[in-house]
Amino acid sequence: MGLLSRLHNRGLHARSRDPLDDFWYSPLAGYIGHAGVRVTPELAMTLSAIWAATTIYAKTIGSLPCILYRALDRGKERARDHHLYDRLRWQPNQWQTAMEFWEMVVGHWFLRGIHFSQIVEGSRSFAEQLIPRNPDRMTQKMRPDNTLQFEYRLPNGDTKTFFQDEMFVVRGFSSDGVHALSLIQYGAQAFGAHVAAETFAAKFFAQGAAPALAVVHPGQLGEAGLKNLRDSVTSYASGLANAHGVLALEEDVKLTVLGIKPADAQLVAVREFGVEDVARWADLPVHRLRANRQGTSSYASVEMFEIEMIVHSFRPVAVRIEQAIHRDLILEHERESLFVEYLFDALARGDMTARGEFYSKMWDRGAFSVNDILELENRNPVEGGDRRFVPANMMPLDRVDEAINNRRTGPVDRRAALIAHEVAQALVRKEVAAVTGAAKRHAASPDAWNAALVEFYEDFAHDICVRLKVSPGEAREYAARHGLALREQGVVAAKHWEATAPAELVCLALDARPSAA
Repeated sequence: MGLLSRLHNRGLHARSRDPLDDFWYSPLAGYIGHAGVRVTPELAMTLSAIWAATTIYAKTIGSLPCILYRALDRGKERARDHHLYDRLRWQPNQWQTAMEFWEMVVGHWFLRGIHFSQIVEGSRSFAEQLIPRNPDRMTQKMRPDNTLQFEYRLPNGDTKTFFQDEMFVVRGFSSDGVHALSLIQYGAQAFGAHVAAETFAAKFFAQGAAPALAVVHPGQLGEAGLKNLRDSVTSYASGLANAHGVLALEEDVKLTVLGIKPADAQLVAVREFGVEDVARWADLPVHRLRANRQGTSSYASVEMFEIEMIVHSFRPVAVRIEQAIHRDLILEHERESLFVEYLFDALARGDMTARGEFYSKMWDRGAFSVNDILELENRNPVEGGDRRFVPANMMPLDRVDEAINNRRTGPVDRRAALIAHEVAQALVRKEVAAVTGAAKRHAASPDAWNAALVEFYEDFAHDICVRLKVSPGEAREYAARHGLALREQGVVAAKHWEATAPAELVCLALDARPSAA
């Protein structure tokens, strides 16, 4: 029976077929592309690129801690005393760990565009367990009250109805807000072509990397002669065991190659493009699928690709799940105080040098304590490590006038202080940019570096005098102090000046002492 006849008999053409009929879950269900391959999620996963893309998303999001927080007046704390904390962080149901469950959730979302889990109430809570349901067996419809109703086909053929408050749903991109768009459905054309290319390659190598052959015999052969000739050629041309054998031809028999040779069909290029195409569909950099053509990625670009992947690929998935949890699993009266976040710290840490620089900056600004840094590095706190420190010469802008009043006999004009601070900030930015550029230009010559500092600070002292009306002596003292710090410590001495030096210049500008002409 031909394929069209079988499809006809199975009712593929019938528009009136019940959506819960076994047909939709049969091997012939799926999406057919122009390559003639019926693509299903299971078939797509046989492509190494699809498998890699799916597991990259699933393993990455599944390995991130999903934490329930309680909002405070300022900040947040982990809601460990809430029943939902353990369900989301460690074990959503009796047989799955959190890693296993969230991997599956993301896998459903990636391939089918949607995930369903039944919310099972218990003696302790509203969501005692989350029981996953096969998306292929679920249908949705909107009720008159604008809530959703779900019909689930059980393995025994029966159906079970669920209402919106009984189902946890992670929905992908949708055109109507209810039915998610499936990657497999919309990528069926592309994935079908890739499956066809892989199938062709497998068959080509299975027959000993030999192309299909046509046999031309000059005479008329009977049925037995045709069979003998076909068997003789087939035994030579089929199978790896017969590769590179010798075929003896008699009676002026000639062989002709049928079809296009794999080299002419650019089979290797087609298969390489298949990986790139999957990366495009999956919104992943190609190197994450273990494919990188020579010259397309360097170490620096790969590092940027990783950051871009976290921001534009993984984070949207995490936000989608966080908001689904907030909608379906947190009771309405608790939504103002409870929320869920995935911890991306482990993914965004970077290398040791980058982390060290980040911690140093946060420590210097008083944002992190020693224990904060140890916690981020997954280490135990130390005694007295909760204190925070800031440089002694730093002050907030709203205390500039107070600091200046300590040096003046009269009150400070608030407006004048703000104007002076704006000018001082511009001067310090110019100073930092100039010394940073000089450090790069003269990195190999300490003498040239020192000469550049002398030349710059002579002019910079004059700028301070002119723009802030500071006395020449004080301007030269400021310039000499900064120049000496740069000579002794290098350009690292300037790393905090944009935060600290403007306030110092404002104090000099608004000092009551008369400036020399």
